[in-house]
Amino acid sequence: MIAKPADLTRIAARRGGKFPDGEIARFIDGRFTVTAHGSREMPVWGERFGDSIPESGIAEEVSRGHIATLIEYLKSIQRKD
Repeated sequence: MIAKPADLTRIAARRGGKFPDGEIARFIDGRFTVTAHGSREMPVWGERFGDSIPESGIAEEVSRGHIATLIEYLKSIQRKD
């Protein structure tokens, strides 16, 4: 049986109306162990976002910037109902 995908428009609603920026950043990043996240079928975006940049410090900044952009997008699609 295939699990139904999470409704990303209800993240805040499932957490009492507050969007958990840090928790979601860890899920997206993928370099940290998050037991509730499930399997490792998704890419480790924290590594992928900076792959094409040879300088590790800059690669990390780029990776964090992409993750922050995704978090802002997810926050913008949260339903209030």
